[in-house]
Amino acid sequence: MRGATAAPTAAPGSPSRESTTLRVSASKRKRLRKRLRTGVFFFAATTLLAFLFVHRLLPETRGRSLEEIEADLLLGRADRRGGAQTAPVSSKAGAAH
Repeated sequence: MRGATAAPTAAPGSPSRESTTLRVSASKRKRLRKRLRTGVFFFAATTLLAFLFVHRLLPETRGRSLEEIEADLLLGRADRRGGAQTAPVSSKAGAAH
């Protein structure tokens, strides 16, 4: 067998190319899973905070005119849900600075 060369082999004790690739890809998968979990948790926490903000601090506006809503916000009246007192909001048109 003239001219035939044997395929290069790895030295004894050194990792083969395939096992190194598998280890690297497994490491990347672990990091990706951790990043995904962190992202999902962040999204869920942000969504919950937004829901609580809207539910607690924004007044009910169904069936009311813009003028009624503005008057209530400027005077700091309680909203129609029967409890929470809203903070007065300043308006450029009606506020004296």
